[in-house]
Amino acid sequence: MRVQIEVPDEYFPEDDVRRVLEGLGIPSDQIADNAVREAILAKLGSCALIEYKKMFVQRGLPTKAAEVMQERLYFLIQGYFDDVLPSEKQVSTIFQLSLTEAKTLLRNTISRNRVDLAEKLRCSIRRVLEQARSEDGKYYMVIQSETIKDEINTHLVQYSPTLHRLMAVRGRAAEYQCPVDTYRHLAMHFEVREG
Repeated sequence: MRVQIEVPDEYFPEDDVRRVLEGLGIPSDQIADNAVREAILAKLGSCALIEYKKMFVQRGLPTKAAEVMQERLYFLIQGYFDDVLPSEKQVSTIFQLSLTEAKTLLRNTISRNRVDLAEKLRCSIRRVLEQARSEDGKYYMVIQSETIKDEINTHLVQYSPTLHRLMAVRGRAAEYQCPVDTYRHLAMHFEVREG
């Protein structure tokens, strides 16, 4: 269904539009592009409509603030973030939380909606693995989300406990390494395309 809305400038001034787009991590050169702006705001509007539909048709609103934030993040993940999960930094910026609070919110949202978010989690992990590089008998990957790194290590503990988990590369902020056998297991399980 196509729904078009118009929001009066006094309710959503230009400065607020810019702040929303910056909060979503949109590069400044794209913020000026009206087509990009409209597409992003349409996605956000769609997320809000789905949330209202759930309130009216299904079970009303959650009663605890944490549950409200989890639900809002869930709808943003489903409607805005395409095929991957947001990073803790993105969640922190959107919800104006500390990184620790954002990490908790993201983890709780994934936990509460594990079945619905399973494919986005798989895609997020697959994207990390596809960008890994092989060097000196190890694979190195940049992971900007602790939640994704922890999900990979949890998978290893559950399904291949004899393999090495991902380890931080000393002196690097968000780079992790693993032996070839660990990477091959992960690549097979998460269906990483050779590239």
